[in-house]
Formats: sequence, C-alpha cells, structure tokens
Amino acid sequence: MYVSPHKYLYNKNDENDNRFNQEETYSNILHELIQLEKPENILRVFLWNSKGLTKKGYAKLRKITNQIITRDIQFDLYVTQEPLSINEKNYLKSFNDSEKKYLITYPPGSKKEVAIIYNKQKLSIDKDGIKNSYNLIEESKRKDNNQGVEYTTDFLDKGKYRTQIVHFKIKWGDVKANSGLKLCVINIHSVYLGYSEEDRRDFLLEFFKFVNWYINNKIANEPIKLLILGDFNLDLIEWKIEEKVFNTIGLKLVISTTPNIDENYSETEISKKKIDFFCTVFDENYVNIRNVSKIPVRYKNYINDFRDIQVYLNKKNLDIKGISTHDPLFCYLTFDSTFNLVHEVYQEEAFFNQMGDLCLEDKKMSPKAKKSDKQQPAKRGGNIKKQESGEKNVPQSVNKGKQVKEEEDIQNQLKRAMGVKKIEEFD
Repeated sequence: MYVSPHKYLYNKNDENDNRFNQEETYSNILHELIQLEKPENILRVFLWNSKGLTKKGYAKLRKITNQIITRDIQFDLYVTQEPLSINEKNYLKSFNDSEKKYLITYPPGSKKEVAIIYNKQKLSIDKDGIKNSYNLIEESKRKDNNQGVEYTTDFLDKGKYRTQIVHFKIKWGDVKANSGLKLCVINIHSVYLGYSEEDRRDFLLEFFKFVNWYINNKIANEPIKLLILGDFNLDLIEWKIEEKVFNTIGLKLVISTTPNIDENYSETEISKKKIDFFCTVFDENYVNIRNVSKIPVRYKNYINDFRDIQVYLNKKNLDIKGISTHDPLFCYLTFDSTFNLVHEVYQEEAFFNQMGDLCLEDKKMSPKAKKSDKQQPAKRGGNIKKQESGEKNVPQSVNKGKQVKEEEDIQNQLKRAMGVKKIEEFD
C-alpha cells in the first residue's frame, strides 16, 4: 500500500517506537489533503534547491523525487534555486499533468540561479508581472539627495541575477484573475562559496534593504501580498536576522521556522544549518504562511517511506545523500484578513488607551473633577455606560453641570474616533 510522504506535513511521532502511529497518521493525512484540495482559499507552495551530484543517474533520481513529493498535492508554486541550464520541457515533466497545468519562469537575463514553476490554472502573470531585478536594483541605488539604498556588499552586482520578483494574479473557483487579489513572490539564492558567515549576513541585510525599498516604492499602494523565500545560505533564526533588519531599517519580517520531524531525524546528518525559509512582512502585504514542513527524502532513516526512490537507488547503486544538500520544504498560503483584524485591534486599543489617559489627565487637572473623584472613583470612559443605557446624569449644581458637559465632550470624541467599537468593552 502506498504511504504518502505527506504524513511528514504533521511532523508527529509515536511515543512508543519513535515512529509514526499508522492510524493517526492516515487520519491526519486525509484531513490535510482534504484541506489542501480546497482551491478557493489557499495556494500550495514547495521550496527546494535540488542541485546535487551530477553523475549519471542523479538527474533521473531528482525527477523521480519531484514526482513523489508532488504526487498527492498538486502544487501551485514550486520555487527552486540553481536550476542551471535545465531543459524546461524535461524539467516540467517531473511533475504530474505538467503539460496541462504548469509553466516555468526565470528572471530576465539569467536561468542559472532561480526559477519558479507555477500552476497556470490558478495563477497568471501580466506582461509586466515578471520584474527586471537588474533594473530594479540599479534603480534602488542611493543617488544624490534621494532615499535609495547605499550598497557596500556584492549584492549590488550578484543580487541582480540571484533575485527573482514575480507578480501573480490569483484565480480560483469563481474568482477571476482580474479580481484584484495578487501575490508578489521574491525568490532569492544567496551567496555561499568564498563568503564567511558574516559576509553572507551582510549580503542578506542588503537584500532586505532592497526588499524594503521595493515595498515602499513599488507596491506600497497596491493591494498585493508578499512572499519572500529561497536558499538564504544562512540560518536566519540563529543570526537573528528579524531583529537586525528591524533595528537597521524598521522592516518587520516574519520568518517561518521548520520543526524537526521526530527523534530519528538529525539536523546534522547532512546539513548542519537551516538555510531555506519562507518569510513575509508584518504590514498590509502580510500573507499567512501555514504548516511549514520538510520532507526527508535525503535520509536513510526514512527511505522506506519513498519506495520508488529506494528501488531506483538500489538499481543504480546511488547514494541518497547525492540528490541534494537541501530538504524539500512545503507550506500553504491563506489570504484571509488575519493581519488586518489584528492590526485594527492594536490600533484601536492603542488609540483608546491614549485618549483614555487624556480623559483621566483632564480630570486630574480640574479642581472640581478632583472633588468629584473623591465621591466616586473615576473609571476609563467615565459615565458612558450610564449614558448609553439611557440613564440621565442630572447636574446638582452649575459647577457640576459644567464638569459633566466637559466629560460628555471627551466621551463623544472617543465615540466618534472609535466608530462602531463599544467603549464599554474596554472598561
């Protein structure tokens, strides 16, 4: 019976034998695949730098591996690095129904470092959707009296052909491609050979400076989501890139981490570092990156779960470690308004706290308010509850009447500022 490699999407292990509980695994696989078959609200993404040994047999091994890891889930984006001079038609034949469903795109001027394969039934690219990273990076350079980037690393030269930017229109179900929902994908293959870790860090910091420039100058006023992913050749978590980028340029990165699969999985068996990541930014361009997982096709402990690979390895006497130095990664994207809702709540609460403090400060500054406060402790929002419930706050004197009028003015300002949000929710 065929065992889906996508049981690894759950990264669960059985407590008794440190392997997967078969019944629970199949239940989870079924649930996951049902979710992933809903085309109306998700995009399925694979990320893999599949460059490995070039000896005879390994190219066919990679083709078999691509067929296996995408067999259950017909991906919408397959983002890769180091495609080199591959034959496009043969590469697309690695995937199911490739002639009907998939197209491949490269950055202008280079097919060596980065490429994206996409499901043309769910994604389309306008004539200007394939961005020219050469021209954009050159445009982003700081010139006299402008706000461009001052590059001091090799990113200015090597980033031009190691960075790919594509704007996709999303179309699914009854949603047409002109519905306005778009996704900007930035694919990066960072430098490695001949560069220290500090050099690679500095290269990536300038990459993110460029990303920040691109957001502010090219998509700031456009309703488009942003996915940044690739082979960074640096552990972004270990090097605290999120913190460094925010402290340097104020860009709020969201870097998704990949969990270990189980106790049999060794991060150091082949590659000591995690260097492949899915990222987005915490602003209006935020996209939900869900269920990041890795599929351990390179490890002997799991080869029994990939029978077609095992048969071919034995037949050709190949080493599974030669397939690549990277694990294939998977995630799916959702496009709900999670960020907008959270962001609005933060904004409203911050505004209310500020206005509430002003209200209390106003009371403290008024001698008459102090006298009233001794009789009844003040609450944030004052007497809004009474007023909204229809109860009347009748003044007992002219002075007290003035105080109530002042409080009502402040409360009315709060109501108008907060819109439909009920102020008593924050009392």
